[in-house]
Amino acid sequence: VSGGVISLTGEPGLVTLVATQPGDGTFAPAAPVERQFRVLLPPAGNCSASGTISREVWTNVGGTSLSQIPLNAPPNLEDELSLFEIPVNALNNYGTRLRGYLCPPATGFYTFWISSDDNGALYLSSNADPANKTLIASVPTWTSSRQWNKFPEQQSAPVFLVAGQPYYIEALQKEGSGGDNLAVGWQLPDGTLERPIPGNRLSPWTGGKLEQTISFAPIPDKLSTDPPFNLTATASSGLPVSFTLVSGPATLSGNLLTLTGTPGTVTVRASQPGDATYHPAPDVEQSFTVSAAPPLPTLTITAPASGAVLSGTEVLIEYSTAGDWAFHGADHLLFYLDGVFLFDEHNPSGSYLLTGLPTGPHTFTAQIADAQHNPFGHAGASASVDFSLQPAGGNAPDLELSLSAGS
Repeated sequence: VSGGVISLTGEPGLVTLVATQPGDGTFAPAAPVERQFRVLLPPAGNCSASGTISREVWTNVGGTSLSQIPLNAPPNLEDELSLFEIPVNALNNYGTRLRGYLCPPATGFYTFWISSDDNGALYLSSNADPANKTLIASVPTWTSSRQWNKFPEQQSAPVFLVAGQPYYIEALQKEGSGGDNLAVGWQLPDGTLERPIPGNRLSPWTGGKLEQTISFAPIPDKLSTDPPFNLTATASSGLPVSFTLVSGPATLSGNLLTLTGTPGTVTVRASQPGDATYHPAPDVEQSFTVSAAPPLPTLTITAPASGAVLSGTEVLIEYSTAGDWAFHGADHLLFYLDGVFLFDEHNPSGSYLLTGLPTGPHTFTAQIADAQHNPFGHAGASASVDFSLQPAGGNAPDLELSLSAGS
């Protein structure tokens, strides 16, 4: 605390502040007031090291000063190294730049070292942007290969880094004549020394932007009656992924995919366009098959014929069903006479004898329902038959029999 300004050290923990007022000739000291807040670690990022760091070499350049390296001119050699170190005693009169990205394995404070022959400098950015790089260590003249402690300037102050966040790093070396070397090492928050830094912490320079990839898992095959579902994919950068319907019997709104009910093959593309830090990710497409669902259950009353005029007080109702009951959850048939519920039946086909009926017109209705007696509403899920009863011995007119079914 400096005056009224609080500066965090970068470490997590509980901060306790006490406000006081000592009083004066008029006022007694005020009662202290205490307040606390907790400092949390920032969330981990999603960077992944690809195993190398970029090297650029300018040859036939005399002197030992770093300012003599023609960094704005095309280098004579460009390649990638699997270790943050150049070959030892390789050339004379040249300058080197190693640059790329660090992917810290843990959140905490890191210490860096540089060794070089001749002069060397180590820069680190506060993020993946090289515009934010600052000098953190240097070699004022020369050191032997991997000689980390010849000069105090070789060692950086502790630097707080977040696990998985990419950080731009750059090392320069200028060789005059004689021996030559350049290496960079660090100490992890748990005290582990990695000197030089291995390739599994490094990624090469990508022209100012980082590469990213999309993880888009295969989509299981669907039935044409399946409900809408959300598409999910992630980018290694942590940036949001968008989706495009390439083809097939579906519609897409945001990440919600809705099937149209027609069989076919659906192809969806996942994209991430990049930003100021990341290049666009390669698109990833996934396809899945939409199959026709098993047929819906339907119901038919086979007797009596609709419009039949019958004698007596009994009527034999005969019915049958079709379709896939189990798949669609059909479990019951609900029977009604003249709009009044009679009973429910589990047998999908059969007959039932209605007795003690009064003379006159009647309507018998059957309805397919689920296990909770909720009726199905699709066409063919219910059927009705109209018939009339006359006293026994009466003469029924000649009829043209027909069957009607509806929902």
